Amino acid sequence: NYSGAQFEVPEPGKISFGLTAIKGVGKGAIQNILEARARCEPFSDLYKFLQEVDLRAVNKKVLEALIQAGALDSVEGARAQKFAAIETAVSFAQKFQEQEKNKSQISLFEMMAGPDSNGSDELVQYPPLPNIDEWPLQERLNREKDLLGFYISGHPIDKYSNEIGLFSNLDWENPDTYRPGAIVKTAAMISNLKRHMDRKGRFMAFVTFEDKFNSFEGIVFAGIYEKFSQYLDTGNIVFVQGKVDDQGDNTFKMLCDEIIPMSESRNRMADSVKLRVDTGSISIDKIDRLHQVIREHPGSVPLKFEVHTEGNGAGLLLKSRRFKVLLTDEFLKEVEGILGKNGVMLE
Repeated sequence: NYSGAQFEVPEPGKISFGLTAIKGVGKGAIQNILEARARCEPFSDLYKFLQEVDLRAVNKKVLEALIQAGALDSVEGARAQKFAAIETAVSFAQKFQEQEKNKSQISLFEMMAGPDSNGSDELVQYPPLPNIDEWPLQERLNREKDLLGFYISGHPIDKYSNEIGLFSNLDWENPDTYRPGAIVKTAAMISNLKRHMDRKGRFMAFVTFEDKFNSFEGIVFAGIYEKFSQYLDTGNIVFVQGKVDDQGDNTFKMLCDEIIPMSESRNRMADSVKLRVDTGSISIDKIDRLHQVIREHPGSVPLKFEVHTEGNGAGLLLKSRRFKVLLTDEFLKEVEGILGKNGVMLE
């Protein structure tokens, strides 16, 4: 509904993504979409959109690319729902267009809205979208990157924003934090990995790390590679520490000395984990479930409870003497499911 063929700046601070940047979407399809959009109201429905375009130009492959890239996010439904509906939607649109060409046949409108239909397309009852869950965040972002070459609606590292805020000392806006000789600690995704044999026949690696703002290079010499090679794989999100060897324009090269999973970084670096409990809204069942989750994840991180009661805005802070926990992804997910997204905080 908004993008043109090329990137545009419709207003300060906003960028309209160019459709030509989507892999598999050709100029003919883009031109056809823009022409259909010019003669119609903004599309709110996948079926209406397909009624108005030339299905020879905007075919199933093009439609798959548009949906996965997020170009149809402004029309009804989640990406997974629209993707699953492609066959039905294209078939529906083909029938509509065929019947429009031959007015002597019963129109699609009359067939679906009854003999009293006045031919208004507002009366068309489109099939419902499949009742399925949206793709998991990682899958949605991976599909985006496959089609666009980069992430646009988010970044896989976003879910670790709490850990990054607590444990990372890298600030891209402050070059002093990555000057030569500085020790950098940060979370990053491995976007490229090249293994290499050193002169002694031992494996080492050259790694490209990226976060949501920028990227940097890491050299993993043989001794470090041997210790942490199990975590070195493209797409892995890790906590990396090392000494800056060289600095460039908004980037740097690091000599890595530690590369560990994010879950391990939590357990090494967190002073404690705080669970926020509101006595006015938590049920006995939720308390039992929370107790079970805590018992199932014993570890070394101290556990605190911030208990809120009516009229007690600041909350009462209690430290558990009995339990310490292991901060796995599973533990955090289960606790968030019980207490809500703001119910768990690392310290």
